[in-house]
Formats: sequence, structure tokens, C-alpha cells
Amino acid sequence: MQRCLPILIALLAILAFAAPSGAAVLPQPSTPQLIERAQLGKAETLRMLTYAIARPDRLPQRFRSDARWDGTLHLHRLRAEAPKLRDAAARREILGILEPGQQRINEEPSLNCSVLSLGPNPQAYESEYFYIEYPDNAVFAGGLTIEDYAESLDGAWEKEINEFGYAAPPIFPGTPAGKYNVRVGPLGAGLYGFVDDMGTYAGEVGDNPNTAWTEDDAAASCMGLNSDYENGFEQLTVGTARQRLDATTAHEFLHSIQYGYGALDFGDHEPDSNFVEGMATWMEDEAYDSADDSHNYLYPEFRDSMGEHDQGSEYSYFLTWRGLTERFGASAPGVGEDFIQRFWETISREEFGQMDALENAYSQTGVALATGYHDYAIAARFLKACGGGYVLPFCFEEADAYADVAGERPEPDGSIDALGGSYGNVGEPVEIEDNYTLNWVDLPGDAGPIEAVLDHRGNDGRLRLSIICDTGSGLRISPRVPALPSEGGNVRFDPAGCQSRPSAVITNEHRPGGHNPEDSTFTPYVLTARAVPQDPPAPAPPPEPPAIQPPPVTPFVAPPPAPCDAGSRLASASVRPSGRGLRMNFVPRGGARVDIDVFQASIGRRVIGGRRVARFRGRERSFTWDGVANQAGRRVRNGHLFVRFRARNATGSDIRRSAIVRSRGRFLARPGFSRAERCAALAAYKLLRPVFGGRDGRSASVSYVLGSPARVTLEVLEGGVVVRRIRRGLQQPARTYRVIVGARSFIRGDVTFRLRLEREGAAPLVARLVARRL
Repeated sequence: MQRCLPILIALLAILAFAAPSGAAVLPQPSTPQLIERAQLGKAETLRMLTYAIARPDRLPQRFRSDARWDGTLHLHRLRAEAPKLRDAAARREILGILEPGQQRINEEPSLNCSVLSLGPNPQAYESEYFYIEYPDNAVFAGGLTIEDYAESLDGAWEKEINEFGYAAPPIFPGTPAGKYNVRVGPLGAGLYGFVDDMGTYAGEVGDNPNTAWTEDDAAASCMGLNSDYENGFEQLTVGTARQRLDATTAHEFLHSIQYGYGALDFGDHEPDSNFVEGMATWMEDEAYDSADDSHNYLYPEFRDSMGEHDQGSEYSYFLTWRGLTERFGASAPGVGEDFIQRFWETISREEFGQMDALENAYSQTGVALATGYHDYAIAARFLKACGGGYVLPFCFEEADAYADVAGERPEPDGSIDALGGSYGNVGEPVEIEDNYTLNWVDLPGDAGPIEAVLDHRGNDGRLRLSIICDTGSGLRISPRVPALPSEGGNVRFDPAGCQSRPSAVITNEHRPGGHNPEDSTFTPYVLTARAVPQDPPAPAPPPEPPAIQPPPVTPFVAPPPAPCDAGSRLASASVRPSGRGLRMNFVPRGGARVDIDVFQASIGRRVIGGRRVARFRGRERSFTWDGVANQAGRRVRNGHLFVRFRARNATGSDIRRSAIVRSRGRFLARPGFSRAERCAALAAYKLLRPVFGGRDGRSASVSYVLGSPARVTLEVLEGGVVVRRIRRGLQQPARTYRVIVGARSFIRGDVTFRLRLEREGAAPLVARLVARRL
């Protein structure tokens, strides 16, 4: 038997390669997927994931895979969940590995990017936009050189920043040459790279100076890239080492931008992984159209909702973003690319959660999201390449390549094989998830004209129904029918001339569950195919290709703001020293839940970017904090800090900030450095930090938003004396204005920033904030 085993394995391999070309090629699970499927328990799952990223030599063989994966969100998850583990031994081991600067096997502590430390004397290469470090005597696989890495990175920057117009990620103070830090090293099979906000040249900066708005939680990041994109990727069927490198730099650099926008901050506005990773995979083809590495990850789980997508690969969801954007053009600045960019800018401003942000961004293309998604569902059913009668938005630029790699085109959810039949029934209806999901049902193709009847069996949900078929020279598409809650709709369709079975396309655009739903509900329906009740006159042959009239655009309507006198979600918010900790006092309104973040703004006389040291989510009542950090790798130090209260409910969120100082291990309250947003002439007024100056001479950053036009003067006072006056003239409402005040001319002590607004027909308005010059 042992002698026969090699022969049997060889025969199985031959049969695998001889499989029919139409058979689907099931992608090999990646290392993180193998770990998740093992159901090890939380502590052991996080331990294995840590090994996969930073200690591949410790990872058991059964979890090793050469399927591609990206480490960014996995590192992000570890930093959020590892400090909370009850298993003390696992917690210590994981945090010890994740800590920057920890000793690597056979290496000394050194400069690092997250878990990637390359020894005490790495080589350095300076490109136009990046400071790239790599090992001594590095040998890059696949014929690549460090110049190739530099060229690929610079190309990603040129496309995403210079051409598309994203705001550049902030650069951490002290980074050599003032350029973004990248480290290259052996990451092992399967892991392409990662971006992280922890490292020698990475960390929180609070506000990204390259954006036109103010963030509290923007982060400077660094990037880790694999030195070998050739070996260990045998499972992939598309791409060379250079193509994998190009796909990785484009993908990871969008993560750098997301960190720079403060979009990956563990907050309520952080989007799900199909947005974070799916859009980064989408960017690969935008920046490097010939990379095509994304083709290895088809298809997405079409039946899982966009709003709460927890099935299938988050990378595969790129196909949905392609379907939504290609109608406007690809690989060039314009409407489609702007949609993705507007989404991330909205998330950065924390104006909406992921679903409202998406609808808002897409509505500015001139097409409603519900329409764009239904058109994508039509295009994805037969996955036809654009050309001839196959026209946008019902085709894909690279559809044939997708199908070649996947082994087949997408399959329907079900079928109705004869007139009078149904998909689902009254006793057991079919269910389709809310928050943007699609179903495909094949219909009879040889029984004459069809009337498809959609019977909506639920009390909620909003379904759209169309019927399509492939004529061999184009898609024939029926008028679509939107079905309102508790109603149905019917579509008539003549399959004469179709070379494929007609297929019903059903999409659910109902959006329960808030701005970032934690779960999606299901809408039940029954689809019936029956003969057309009366013999209609012979239909005229459809034009080839048919003229497709776009449906009317339904503009996005944001959730209405609450009235000014009832819009606050916080009746009050303040802090009070309590022993060696702080009493967090707040009174929420309207069922709001409150997130509290504590940021370290200075350590001694050194001003830092705004480092989160503690976080408390979803609190409903006041509590006392013991003053101990609960964020991985952080501890509370003597110096200036601030507390941010963010209350949220179904209609939006409110933010309040309180300044404190820690001296000899105890906290003291400080004067206000931020004024709560109000429905008034001065809508918002804040300083970036409660401190400025220090050893590095950090400037003070002042920002404000007006509620009505006003002439603005900013006065800076020391000891009650105006030492600087900045007149800004007449300024307009609903815009963020920013003033930078240098630290050099101020002595150590409290400095008052007095903002004066003069409005026509109204008394002057004066607001004061205080910061400490260190």
C-alpha cells in the first residue's frame, strides 16, 4: 500500500489538471482563514494569527498556506483584542511579540515597522516619496531589485495622491528625509505586506496637516513589504513577482491613506473589512491596471449583504466596487474614482457611518446607489466583457479574465424549470438579506413569453426585479420593478432570440440596522413564473443592441438633523480627579451611547501627536477610570492629556473634549481647549492639542467653523496682554478654517486664544480657549 500511495497521488494530480475547463477552481484558504476555521478559541486564535504575522517559524504546519493575504487589518484586530484577553499567558506572549523594538530571533532590537525589524544596520534607499529600508546583502526573488520596489511605490503615490487627489498620509516627526517609511524583509509565504501605525517612524499624530479638515485620530503609518514575491505563491494562477509587488504597493498605500484619514481608529465610523480591504484591492487595478493579482480572489459571496459582510473573502468584494465604478471609467481620475475617495473623506470627517457615507458619495455621481447596485447585479450574472453590444454598466472591462481564472461564470441561486413553478413558496419563502444583497433565479427559456411575479412576503424590505438574457450579441433587459414593503411586482419578458436561459435579478436595497449595521435581517419573498395571461400581439424584435434607458436618479437624502434645541446627544460631559484616576461624568440624551477616549498630548516637555492610551465604548452612565492605560503598548505618563466624549444615537453624534494634566501620578483639570459644536454663529472652535511648543517647538493649530457669515479676528494673549492679532476678514459658514500659530515668540505658561466674530446686525461674539506653552 505504501508503494501505491505516490502513484495514487500522481493520478489524482493528473485528474485535477485534466478537469473540464468550465469547472470552478476553488481558491486555497489563506493562513488566517485556516486559523479561523479551526475554531480554536479566542486566545489561541489570536496567538496563531500573531505567529502567522511575526513568528512564522512557530506556526503549525496545518495553518500554513501560500494563498495571498494582507496583514493590515489582522494587526489592527490584534491590537484591539489582545490587551483584553483573560488568558494572561497568551496576552503577555502576544503583546510581547507585537511591541515595536522587541528582539527578533537572532537579531538585536533595532529600527522597526510594527513587527518587522531587520537588524541594527539596515540598508536604505531614498526614492522620491519613500524612505525604504532593507536588510544587508538582501537578495530579492523573482529578478526584482530595490529599484523596482522604489519605482512601484512611487508609482502608487503618483497615482493615488498626485493624480487622484487623495490627501497624503502624514509623516511621523523624525522620519529620515521627511518621507514615508517602508521596510522590506522576509514575511514568509502568503503574506504580501502590511501597514501599521506602530513603529520607529509611525504613531498617532492627531491631525493630518494634508487634509482640509481636522481629525483627532489621524495616524502616521509605516509599510512592511515582502522581499520574496516569487516563492511560496505557487497556488496563485495569475501574476509575476513584479505584478504582485505592484498590486501590493497600490493596495497597502491605500491603507496608509486610510490611517492618515483617521479611518482605522477602532471607532464607530470605521467601516467593515469589505470596505477597507475590498476597496484597497479595487485600487490595485486603478493604480496598476496590468497587475491583475485581484483575479486570484473570485468570486465574492454575492448572497451576503454589503452592510454586514461576514462571508467569503473581503478581498473578493473588489468586484462589487468595480461594478459600481466602471460605468464612469477606470484607471483614470474622474467620477468613479472620486466616489471611492469621497467615501473615505466622509468617514474621515465622521459625518456619516459607512452606509450613509456610501450613499452620499455615490449620489454625487448622478446615479442612486440602489440603481448602481442593481445594474451591477445584472452585469455580474452573465459577466460579459465590454465590447460590441455588451455595454456599460452591464459589462466588465476584464470579465473574460475573471471567468478564466475562476473556471466558470457565477451560478444562479436557484431556478424555475417550467411555467407555473416557483422559487420558494408561501409556507417556506426564500430569504434575501437587507443592506444591499442580490439573488439570481433562472427562468424557463423555451415556453414562450413569461410573466415573473415577485411576491413580497415581509413587512419591510425594498426589492427590485429585472429579467435579463444573453442574445449572443448583447444583454436584453426588462424594465425593472421596485417593490415597496408588503407589495409585489411582476415583469413580462419574451425569451425569443435568447441564447441563454433568462434570469431574474433581485436586489434588496432596504437598509435597517443603522449607519454601520452589526447584523442584517432577511426579507422573505416568493418568485413565480407563469404564462402571460392573454396572448399579446407578436412583439417586435428587439434592437441589437437594445437602447437601455437609465432609470431616474433618486438623490441621497441624509438623515434629517435634530432641531438645535433637541439635537445635543450630551446634556453635559466633564472630568473630575478622583484619587489617582478620573471621574468621567456625562449625561446622554435620546438613548445615546457614549464612547470615551483618553489621549496623551505631551510627556514631560515633549509634545506628541495625540496618543490614545485608554478607550471605553458604548457607556450609558458615568464611571471612574483608574488612570491605567488599556491600549496595547501604551502607558499613561506625567504630562498633558485630554478626554474625548463622543455620544451617538440614530440621528448623529456629538463630541466634547476636556483637558487634564498628570503630575506625580495624579490628575488635575485644565482650562478648556475645545468648544462644543452648537447651532450658533460659532458652530465649532477648538485647538488641536491642549499644549504646544515643547522641545520640538510644535506650533498651535486653531480651527473653527462658522454658523453664519462673520468678520473674524483671532487674538493670542499672554498674561492678559494681546501679543498677536490675526485679522481674517469676512468668512463664510459651513467651512473649516485653520490658523497655525508658531511657538517661538511665546514663553512657557498658559496662552489664551480669543476668537472674535462681528456679524451684521448682531452683537460681537467672543470665545476663549487656553493651551499651555511648554
